[in-house]
Amino acid sequence: MKKAIYALSADPITHGHRDVVERALEVFDTLVVAIGINAAKKYTFNADERVALAKAALSGLKVEVVKFEGLLVDFAYEQGIRTIVRGVRNGTDFSFEQMLHDINYGQSMGVDTVIIISDKSLSHVSSSAVKELVNHGAKEILDYVGMPVKSALEQRLIGQIRVGVTGEIGVGKSTLCNSFQRNSDYGDVENIDLDDVGRRILTLAEEPFCHDVRRVISKKMSIPIDERGMLDVKAVSRQIFERPLVRSWFGEVMREPILYFLRKTLRKKNCLALVGSALLVEESALGVVNNNVILIKASQEERMRRLLKRGYTKEHALNRMAAQFSTKEKAQRIQHAIEVDGYGSLLELDNTDTDENALHDNVQRMETWISSLNSHRN
Repeated sequence: MKKAIYALSADPITHGHRDVVERALEVFDTLVVAIGINAAKKYTFNADERVALAKAALSGLKVEVVKFEGLLVDFAYEQGIRTIVRGVRNGTDFSFEQMLHDINYGQSMGVDTVIIISDKSLSHVSSSAVKELVNHGAKEILDYVGMPVKSALEQRLIGQIRVGVTGEIGVGKSTLCNSFQRNSDYGDVENIDLDDVGRRILTLAEEPFCHDVRRVISKKMSIPIDERGMLDVKAVSRQIFERPLVRSWFGEVMREPILYFLRKTLRKKNCLALVGSALLVEESALGVVNNNVILIKASQEERMRRLLKRGYTKEHALNRMAAQFSTKEKAQRIQHAIEVDGYGSLLELDNTDTDENALHDNVQRMETWISSLNSHRN
């Protein structure tokens, strides 16, 4: 049986590391992924955390993840393994690994090195680069690391936990989030309503690209831009909910602008970020909140009562209800995302009754559940 050791610091483990592991398993029957401990080095995550994140990132692969301290060649010899696998991304990496090989081979312990060249699509991926991207609120962190690692980095580097809050129209998402922000003992809560972000893009936002977005929407929907440079939000909404093809097109146009403003807001450090949106699932935005979602429901009768109170006609209310996934479908899709990504948590709350006692109970349940997500904050 061919055995090998793949050694790395995994601070944190990336898709580039997983690629090396997958390719090494095509050559070796047994692979030990060894997470190194160097007392002289300052790590973002301690050894046990790095091992746990590596196990999560390598889930489904037949590997053993262990930690070791001291010389790698000694550890390989102790384990009765004669081959060390190393991944290299460029010439600099190769020169360094060649030096390590020469040193290890010079110990006369019969341990050799096999080099695996990184996939060119991942050659730019490194642990340090990922940490820099997280610190600056970059766009596609999941292109570089798995969701467990992304969440851990957000908690450790910027002290932030992200939670999505969603549900069908009229379930009282804003009411519950506002109540949580006012009454919970959590601390600093950033309450972000993506509907408000969308309205800002259509009306008040002065960034040049927002003016471009408004012009595109104005032309497509034949809705004039007023003298202040704004669109009529109600007129836009009517077309979105009455014309499915327009709704789909509108979602595509607004997706990147909304995510841009969301990323800017999510740069705030040391906070709980509640990201509220009725379309969190429909717009495939679960990755932003690491599949950690509070799904709010209410009876259809109560939802209709709330929508009529807002001034909608019954017909318009029914159109808006029909334009979204049902609570059951949202829950199924969230659970599926959790299974696929191997990470996330779903809390379901009934917000039909919004008296003081009911709100207090839901806030308490939110606090307890959110506390369970807090595993990597300092």
